[in-house]
Amino acid sequence: MCGVALPEGLTEASRLPEPIFTPAAKAELGEHDENVSFERVIQMVGESAATALRETTLALYSRAAEIARDRGIILADTKFELGTDAGGNLVLGDEVLTPDSSRFWPADAWEPGRVTPPSTSSTCATGSPPRPPAGTGTEVRSPRPCPTTSSNGPGPATSRPTSG
Repeated sequence: MCGVALPEGLTEASRLPEPIFTPAAKAELGEHDENVSFERVIQMVGESAATALRETTLALYSRAAEIARDRGIILADTKFELGTDAGGNLVLGDEVLTPDSSRFWPADAWEPGRVTPPSTSSTCATGSPPRPPAGTGTEVRSPRPCPTTSSNGPGPATSRPTSG
């Protein structure tokens, strides 16, 4: 998945041993984003920026998954859109940790090998991680292409590609 080797024997909703970084490149308007490898991200934005994207994405996912887990919810996967501001600083943009950008599953309904029903909207509204501070949820245009990143975590493995 995006150049990351997955463990043998995974089934529907299997738990991964650790979160993985699954980047996608933004597509033209109306097209689906393209899943890419970390090596492709390095080609697009350079090694330092690619490493920062991966580390930031995995840290955001890990913290959100911990908060969700404490509330009886599995954050199966999520999408973060990152870009840079005029000063070149990494900025988190677009929707973050919403039912549109993430899959939340009730922990008590999860069973490896079976499709897990999604949490209800009310569960997500009351149990999902907090929203980012005001001002961080707007789209940021990057002077260079900046990939959309996704984390599939130690919550169940999924095959859902990041799409726009």
